[in-house]
Amino acid sequence: MKKSFTFAAIATSLVIYSSTSAFADCEADLSLLETAMAAPNLSADLKTEMAKAGEAGAAAMRKDDDETCHKVVMDVLAKSGAKTEAPAAPASTQSLGDLSSFRTIAEDTLKLVSENKLPEAKTRIKDLETAWDLAHKNLQALNKDKWTVIDQAIDKSLKQLRAGTPNVVGATDALNTLLKTINDSK
Repeated sequence: MKKSFTFAAIATSLVIYSSTSAFADCEADLSLLETAMAAPNLSADLKTEMAKAGEAGAAAMRKDDDETCHKVVMDVLAKSGAKTEAPAAPASTQSLGDLSSFRTIAEDTLKLVSENKLPEAKTRIKDLETAWDLAHKNLQALNKDKWTVIDQAIDKSLKQLRAGTPNVVGATDALNTLLKTINDSK
């Protein structure tokens, strides 16, 4: 039983220090395994095999290898006859944190559009795209739904400013929507 605690503790601590979706998926798999290990009437051999699978899953999680983690855990769960589906997770209400840097770039871009400086606005919106892409994994892991809404608003702003002939009204509307979306996602 001590081994099950060990890999569960490793998995939990890794999830705390990382916010990638692979860690979250692997954590769910290891949680299923831990629950299965608590079942009565498991043979000593199966408990040992499950503990080894947990250790291998935790090691794969440290390498951000969700595929291996999932396979190792699901294989041993299938062998044990345990349930292999996690309950549906509730929609995340977690905040995306401080989005002020993205808001600032969007505001800068809107100001340039309002001054009819569309080439400069196109360059500035690229800064937003780059910063958003760099933060993608961490933000999406915090709250996929909120991340998706903002990502779509960014895409609409990019499309407006990258059009063959950018439209000031369309770009202004898209950027105002983006700013509202960022402000609403707190």
